[in-house]
Amino acid sequence: MFKLSRKGQNTLEYVLLVTAVVAAFLAIQYYVNRGIQGRARDASDNIGSQFDAPATTAEYTTTRASTVRETTLGGVTRSALTAAEETTRTGSETVEAPGF
Repeated sequence: MFKLSRKGQNTLEYVLLVTAVVAAFLAIQYYVNRGIQGRARDASDNIGSQFDAPATTAEYTTTRASTVRETTLGGVTRSALTAAEETTRTGSETVEAPGF
């Protein structure tokens, strides 16, 4: 009779252990969902406003300067860039708030 009682005690211990694990998962589920929602909101906030081409005005002046050496041999002209090409861009760009 003592062995039957012991078997029942083991079964009860396993049931209590499984119940505790399930209860822990249910309790943690709330915090996990909140964390996922927070990360999704943070990611969407970091995206910012979308670009609206009609609301953008730009006025730029672009200047390019380079040094090229040309050699002609037998009627064939070859060009070689002897210094790095330099591009300068000055001006401004205005982006208005998107009109939703």
